[in-house]
Amino acid sequence: DRYPLSRYRADVLLIRGDAKRGEDEYEALFDYEEICRRYPGSEVFIPTLERQYEIAVDYAKGLRRRFFGTVRIVDTSEDAQELLIRVQERLPGSELAERACMQLADYYFDRREMIMAAETYRIFMENFPRSAGVNKARLRLIYAYLAGFRGPEYDASGLLEARARLRTLQGLQPALAQQA
Repeated sequence: DRYPLSRYRADVLLIRGDAKRGEDEYEALFDYEEICRRYPGSEVFIPTLERQYEIAVDYAKGLRRRFFGTVRIVDTSEDAQELLIRVQERLPGSELAERACMQLADYYFDRREMIMAAETYRIFMENFPRSAGVNKARLRLIYAYLAGFRGPEYDASGLLEARARLRTLQGLQPALAQQA
């Protein structure tokens, strides 16, 4: 902190963040965030994003934040979403962004937020059309639209969209469409 203009500052912030992460991962995020904002051209930028991604995955899986350094009771669902979105924004088109996008879509799907899940799977298919996970995204997109249908008294747009996506899938991969 005494040498804010040092060329080693990004490296030191990463080391300090890693040390904090063992005790309190949320505190480590502040050092990681400073690296991302102030040193995007440094050698530690990508490792920092990978660490943020790992923390986001832990948060998405239910890890709670410490309450004033004591017990883990603070909900981290919004933090998980924000971190996964930031990773995608900061390293677009990368393998890490691909994993972050799929993780975010799965997070929404698992929490039954089907509108958000469908939108995120659609974004995944647009941004990563040659990904190994694109078939999973296609299927989950159809399932999300189907799950969003609430009955004949409500809007049927989810069913119509699911049918259109299923027909598209039939043209691309008939066996996978038959399985769905």
